[in-house]
Amino acid sequence: MKYTILVIDDNINILKVISNHFKNDELFNIITVQNSNQCLFIIKNIHIDAVICDLKLHEDDIDGIELISLIRENDYKNPIIAMTGYDCNQNYIEGVNITLIKPFNLDKLRKILLKYTTTLECKCQ
Repeated sequence: MKYTILVIDDNINILKVISNHFKNDELFNIITVQNSNQCLFIIKNIHIDAVICDLKLHEDDIDGIELISLIRENDYKNPIIAMTGYDCNQNYIEGVNITLIKPFNLDKLRKILLKYTTTLECKCQ
């Protein structure tokens, strides 16, 4: 079984790095999008096992905190991982399971995803 992970970031380079890192991963399938409209469309139409969302999206878009709120309003119960390039005090953001400060170790990200997707599996049994 492969878990589907949705990654939202307006920076195409971040999306490429994450996507390339997981390209041949036996457990995770990565879907990447650059804006909130694409994200919400996918959340409504595809089963997503976890979301990774940048907190600061393009200035013409809503910010990541508002997007996370909209994702949760769509009855999305699975894990959300926030990521930010700003070393601010993001210890708690409503609707977020964990916040990572960029740059972060991609092997650490995989371990976090594994932890949360394994927890999903346990709840379903």
